[in-house]
Amino acid sequence: MTDTASKVPAVVRAFAILDALAGSPRALGIADLSRLLDLPKSTTHGLIHTLVAEGAIRPDNGGYRLDSRVLPWATGFSQQNERVGRFLQLVESEAALEGETAMLSVVDGVDVLYVATRPGSKPLSVNFKPGVRIALQCTASGKAMLALLDEADCAARVAALRYEALTPHSLSGPDDVARELDRVRAQGYATDDEETAQGLLCLGAAVRDARGQPVAGVAVSVVKSTVDAARRRALQDGIVNLARRLSLG
Repeated sequence: MTDTASKVPAVVRAFAILDALAGSPRALGIADLSRLLDLPKSTTHGLIHTLVAEGAIRPDNGGYRLDSRVLPWATGFSQQNERVGRFLQLVESEAALEGETAMLSVVDGVDVLYVATRPGSKPLSVNFKPGVRIALQCTASGKAMLALLDEADCAARVAALRYEALTPHSLSGPDDVARELDRVRAQGYATDDEETAQGLLCLGAAVRDARGQPVAGVAVSVVKSTVDAARRRALQDGIVNLARRLSLG
């Protein structure tokens, strides 16, 4: 674990700005970033000036967005991460998932962090972008990974979860999560049934290491109204099989 006292504050703040811009659908101004990150405007202004000069962000309509400097980071991560490469290869050979949006994720604190996606090719597809974070208990892959953590780790993460409802179907507290994780363990896969977004159905499973511990999660995302019971079973089998094949790698 990194010693917090050894961190350089300016670097930590610069990364916080990059994270905030990466997670925002719109350009953010200095006032927005200062408020979101609880930083003085003078500090935010200085960091923004440096990030612009280095090509990491660019001005846009009164605010700032990520710029081309960050693209090689994402490309380099994908090339250096063997699991990402295997996911992108194996998902193409999983017939049950053909044409559907598929995602590879990892646990990052109390969030799921999407590290790779295979965009869907169907007219009604919902696509996720690498780098997006969503609360663990709201996502299929997050539940699948939580369910396989050792008891102490699972309990600590469940206690730390942020119970901010994304939809009326989102799990609302630790008791709901505990019951859901029991169901995931019993059936061998997890479901996000309109918990992340209305009308969206996701099915997920955990990728395990040699000790059986979760090291990643995979999920398939579809518009709920486009799948019947038979198609849903096929997607369940497909995502579980994809997780199994990645676990063997």
